[in-house]
Amino acid sequence: MEEQLKYATENNATHIFVYGHFPWFLKHEDEADDELVSYSAAPRGWGPPGSRFEDGYFTIPLAQRKPVMELFKKYNVTACFSGHFHQNVVTEVSH
Repeated sequence: MEEQLKYATENNATHIFVYGHFPWFLKHEDEADDELVSYSAAPRGWGPPGSRFEDGYFTIPLAQRKPVMELFKKYNVTACFSGHFHQNVVTEVSH
């Protein structure tokens, strides 16, 4: 990933966007793996009625997230887009 971010920076990219499947976090960039104690309803047809997922299931663990967040800051990533959560969430990182 760093090689691609470096390439974009060296080639004077106006904006750098990162796309991935799993969101890096839901609430804030330093959230602990056990911090998300909420649940989200499973999409219709996924299991019996009332099925739900722990929200922590949807994010990338902190140990893997922290070094990538540092790269995003180092290379001034404009935005990161992801799916997997099946809900709309917008969060910002510190600068």
